[in-house]
Amino acid sequence: VDGNENRFLREFVACAPHSAGCRLARWLQPESVIEPDSCELSLSTAEVRCGWPAKFTVRTRDQYGNLVQSIGLKVELFTQSNCKSKTNLYIDICSGTVDDKYFGGHPVPKTYVPYEAVIKDKFRYQTITFMKHYENYSFEELRLASPSAKGDSEKLPMESQGNGTYTVCWTPMAIGYYDIRVEVDGYPLTKQTKQIDVKEAPFNGAKPPDNGLTHSSPATKLLQHVGKYSAGLRIRTHPSLQSEQIGVVPVKGIIGYTDEVSTSDTRLYNVHR
Repeated sequence: VDGNENRFLREFVACAPHSAGCRLARWLQPESVIEPDSCELSLSTAEVRCGWPAKFTVRTRDQYGNLVQSIGLKVELFTQSNCKSKTNLYIDICSGTVDDKYFGGHPVPKTYVPYEAVIKDKFRYQTITFMKHYENYSFEELRLASPSAKGDSEKLPMESQGNGTYTVCWTPMAIGYYDIRVEVDGYPLTKQTKQIDVKEAPFNGAKPPDNGLTHSSPATKLLQHVGKYSAGLRIRTHPSLQSEQIGVVPVKGIIGYTDEVSTSDTRLYNVHR
């Protein structure tokens, strides 16, 4: 008989969301577990531009709201474009504001003409700029004025920072509205779905803001000079014995270096500055 008791037991065993059995199972689970409804998704910048990296951060929290770290947890970011058509948004929006100097005095190229190879003087040219319609434009100008084939939907794995936070940088390649969602081990963060408006990057050559993005640098290694009968390690401006000496590492002194080169009679270290 499919009574209330049996239904409650099935919901309790399956931990069916938003059911009485699920609430009891969660109450009987005192250990910390990741709660998708408590996780947070944040964006490091208030404005997202086409071609500029945007940093997303997810903070995983347990059922008590505490920040937790789980080894092997898979966190993925999904982006979905809301653009229904493949019209050239660049031409529609920017053609009235772009000066002729951006395309060498020519109008904004219309990229609706399909690509085809060009036969000229018994030679076959496969470069698109040999086509009559595109011969006055460079590759970069055609790329700028073309509707992007990329960006309809993307799935990006997020990198763990070891403290309960996961980050990823996403660079949109087309303007328009995008839906952003996150899954934690396949469970969607239903309360953290976002919609962002990707705008065109400025034409004045402005660089994207830092937004807390970390720049990779060579890993620094440590070296201690332990020679007993030594006046110290000489530091020179170039990897040559004839180069200028600018310092000495004393015995038991410690320095940081990024690279090491060994030969038959010497060993060179690239000192981290």
